[in-house]
Parts: sequence; structure tokens; C-alpha cells
Amino acid sequence: MKELYAATTTESVLLIIGASILISGIIIGCAMIRDYRNYLNEHIKARFTLADFFRRERFYLFLFLVLTIIILQNLWYLIER
Repeated sequence: MKELYAATTTESVLLIIGASILISGIIIGCAMIRDYRNYLNEHIKARFTLADFFRRERFYLFLFLVLTIIILQNLWYLIER
């Protein structure tokens, strides 16, 4: 019975962490798009390019990467315990 509970707990932790990474990615992605749209509206002559989008929104990308790394480190700590 304890083995079943331990497996269920690990699977629950993985599900919660995966869902939190997905939700945070969606939120950060929406913030990136909104920020870039505001930039394009303020600068009429600017055109959309993917390289410019990533260059201007790299703060959000780094924020998402750091958040993901912290969550995965916590996951690793929980699994090792």
C-alpha cells in the first residue's frame, strides 16, 4: 500500500509541476505578445520580425527559463528525497 501511495505522490508532483510550467509559459507568452504589440503601436515604422521580437522580449524569455530551472531543481530535490 505504501508503494502505491509513493508512486501516486510522485506522479501527482510531476503533474502539478508540469501544469505550473505550462501555465507560467502561457502567461509569460501573453505578456511578451502584449508588450511587443505596444512597441509596434508606438513605433509606426517598425515592422514585425521574429529576430526583433526575441531581441526585445529576451527579459521574458530569461524569466521563463529561470522559473523553469527553479521548478525543475525543486522537482529533482523532491524525487531524490
